[in-house]
Amino acid sequence: MGRTMAELQGERMPVDEANEDGFEEFCGWLTRSQPDLRRMAGRLTSSATDAADLAQATMLRALEKRTLFVTGSFNELKRWLTRIMFNLHYERLRGAVREVLADWLDEVPAANEPPPPLWLTVADEEVDAAVAQLNPTLRVVYVLYTVDGCSYANISSRLQIPLQTVATKIHRARARLRQTLTAGRQGTSLRQ
Repeated sequence: MGRTMAELQGERMPVDEANEDGFEEFCGWLTRSQPDLRRMAGRLTSSATDAADLAQATMLRALEKRTLFVTGSFNELKRWLTRIMFNLHYERLRGAVREVLADWLDEVPAANEPPPPLWLTVADEEVDAAVAQLNPTLRVVYVLYTVDGCSYANISSRLQIPLQTVATKIHRARARLRQTLTAGRQGTSLRQ
């Protein structure tokens, strides 16, 4: 345990998942490399807390993926840890580009409220008057469908007309109602 870095430089370490001694030795080498990792993290990041987080994440990733580092010297371990640290740092940078800071959002003025949908400005009496103005053949089918809640098939059998004719009449009734109710109003559609 009291060996110097120079003694560790050329020493090779086997890491075997089944071998507890190999795991302990791997952890010892990770511990010895912490000061170097912290210095490198400090150069990569702008704050001490980010550097500490990056160094800790590197150590955690190395422990999780230790089986990928099968054998090697202390220098090879340091190169492997450096690669892990750079990859983690680049992942964080890519994530930060997409991240929007809350302080910046507070300075953005609120957007103007959009006007309410046109259908909210239509009174029930206006709808009743528009339905009353419909052609009687369209009105009967439309009222059966919207007011009474009948299905297309039920309307077809009640009025003894083809199913497609029911669909067409409901479509035409809606189009005429839309045209009648939007005439003279701001906006062009009740479909909002």
